Amino acid sequence: AKGFEPGLRPDQALRLLIEHSGVRYDARVVRLLTSIVGLYPVGSLVRLSGGQLAVVLTAPGGDGPASRPTVRVIEDKGAPASFLLELAREPNLAILECVDARDNDVNVVHFLLA
Repeated sequence: AKGFEPGLRPDQALRLLIEHSGVRYDARVVRLLTSIVGLYPVGSLVRLSGGQLAVVLTAPGGDGPASRPTVRVIEDKGAPASFLLELAREPNLAILECVDARDNDVNVVHFLLA
């Protein structure tokens, strides 16, 4: 549509909340939100340190670090893939960055329901 500007990705919105925590937003509310949704909200498309492309399936549970959710790897070494990784149990892998699903023509909903 004319004049349409896409909104922020979920990870970008969370980053803004965290950066302004205690200044513009109540720090307690920001901590609560990030403890529930993690740093990478469900449905985020991420690139892992091993080069894999993955979709975030769950927020970290319990006392797990907010940066280590469960993901479904959808691309590994340039080839289609489909397997789960619990990043909390994979010390050699980490999320490097969020990737815009629209730019990569990925329907994350398909992988959330798979």
